[in-house]
Amino acid sequence: MRLLNVHQPPKTEHKAPSRRKRAEHVLRRCHRCRGTGNAPCQICGGAGEVFRGRDLFGKAQHNRCAGCFGTKSTRCSTCAGIGWT
Repeated sequence: MRLLNVHQPPKTEHKAPSRRKRAEHVLRRCHRCRGTGNAPCQICGGAGEVFRGRDLFGKAQHNRCAGCFGTKSTRCSTCAGIGWT
């Protein structure tokens, strides 16, 4: 059997903080991909191909970019592809 202490007031339950005290996280559109989730490739700069070298006659040779596989864009690393930060 538990005895109550008459001299102490009863404990009350903690209430949730009010809305004013709670900090709300505001989602903003990603600045890098402008909310699309796709950003220009960092390896080729959005060209889709990279410089490989020169041939025997001095003509430039290009290959498909290994970072974006020629699509010129990759998933945005700032927002992880969701478009919001």
